[in-house]
Amino acid sequence: EQVGLPHMLIVSDSGQSRVEIRSLLEKLPFVPLTLMSDSLFQEIAPVESPTGILAQIAIPQLPVVEKIHFAVFLEALQDPGNLGSILRSAAAAGAEVAYLSTGCADAWSPRVLRGGMGAHFHLPIREGVELLEAAEKFAGNVVVTSLQAEADLYDLDLAGPVAFVIGNEGAGVSPALQQ
Repeated sequence: EQVGLPHMLIVSDSGQSRVEIRSLLEKLPFVPLTLMSDSLFQEIAPVESPTGILAQIAIPQLPVVEKIHFAVFLEALQDPGNLGSILRSAAAAGAEVAYLSTGCADAWSPRVLRGGMGAHFHLPIREGVELLEAAEKFAGNVVVTSLQAEADLYDLDLAGPVAFVIGNEGAGVSPALQQ
C-alpha cells in the first residue's frame, strides 16, 4: 500500500466533467469509485463550494529523520486554520518534524488539511506529544515564542539544530514549557 493513495473516491455528476478529475480517475482505475448526484454530494461535502471529488486516504506516518536539525513544537493550538497555516509554513521553511501537544486541533481535520495545502504529505506530524519531554530531549536550541520575550528572533544565533515552540492563540506557551 502506497502512502497517499486513496482507498475510495466519491465524485459528483458535475465533477466528472472536470478535466483534472477525469485525469485523476484515469490514473486510479483500481480505486473504488462512487458516483453521486450533485445535490447528494453537496450534502456530504465538508465545504460550501466543493470541487466535485472526495477521497478516503489513510493518514500517512512519514518517518522522522534520526538527527533532527529543525523542528516545530505546537502547544494547544485551537484554531484549525492557524494550525494548517503554521504546518504549511513549517514545511516550506524545511522543518523536519512538527510535534503537536494534546489540546491541539486535529491535524487531519478538513480545515487543517485545507490550510496546510499539502504540507501533511511532506512534513512528519506527531500528535499527542508531551512537549516538555520532547524539548528536554531535543539536541539543540529550543526557541520559545512569547509576547514578553527579551530577545528578538533576528538577534538569535540559529546555527545548529533549532526547535521553535509556538503556543496557544490566547494563552501562549505554558509557563512550564517556557522554562
